[in-house]
Amino acid sequence: MNKKSSSFDLDSYCLELANENKNLKEKLYIDELTGLLNILSYNKDIKNLSHPKVVVVDIDAFSEINEYFGRDAGDNVLKEIAQVIDNYASNENMKAYRIGSDQFMLLESGLLDMEKYERISQELVCLLKTREIHILGFDDSVVYDSTIGFCLEEDETLNKALVALSHAKKTQKDYACYFYGMGARGSYKDKIKCTKLLKKAKRLGVKIAIDDLGTEYGNFSYLMEIKPDYLKIDGSIIKNIDKDENSEAIIKAIISFATTLQIKTIAEFVHTKEVYDACYNLGIDEFQGFIYQSLKKRW
Repeated sequence: MNKKSSSFDLDSYCLELANENKNLKEKLYIDELTGLLNILSYNKDIKNLSHPKVVVVDIDAFSEINEYFGRDAGDNVLKEIAQVIDNYASNENMKAYRIGSDQFMLLESGLLDMEKYERISQELVCLLKTREIHILGFDDSVVYDSTIGFCLEEDETLNKALVALSHAKKTQKDYACYFYGMGARGSYKDKIKCTKLLKKAKRLGVKIAIDDLGTEYGNFSYLMEIKPDYLKIDGSIIKNIDKDENSEAIIKAIISFATTLQIKTIAEFVHTKEVYDACYNLGIDEFQGFIYQSLKKRW
């Protein structure tokens, strides 16, 4: 009898412990204030979506509510906003999350449909803007403006939606869709990746030339970072070097810079003997142009 009683108690305890653990795990993925899914839940859910689409909703100037009416009133407002967003998400067969103090997110796996997500963004902005929310404990009610960023790409989806959100705020738009190059951070990240790739190539024996110097790649600090083997001076500067003092001055500066870093120079658009002679006399190493066949390279 004692053994059965002891065994029964142990089984009950294990079952109770398992249920408690289950509840704790569920709470781990739920925002305590609003009852919406939280950022941990998003990180788990996104792994199972093949075509994630993210819409981030930011409540404008929400901190003013906490400052003026107090934290409790602000929390009640957030609960009501969360309910509005959750209801809308359910109607669109999307999941709703709270990912920040005053930021919410809608998520689904969907097709690349710009018009659909523009519609969703417009409807969410309108829904919040036209809804009066009563401030608990006060006679006041408020309406909220919101700003939205969304992303239709499938990698770093949330981060890109946040970049779009930031862009919308800076340009004072209701919403924005992420596009490549929108964020300076993304451009900087691409630059770092490219620089590393080029340096891995300074070590494998690959030779690197910077084309069209004097136009978009005329940033000397960039050239110092890359340290290419050749600089090809753009034809727009070369073609009038025998007549234009400004072109000559620019090329002298480029040659001086290249010589210091032991980088060879190449002149583009060498189309006459006069241009060739001017380039040769300034110390350019190699040449390209219409009279290439009749000229010897200078080594």
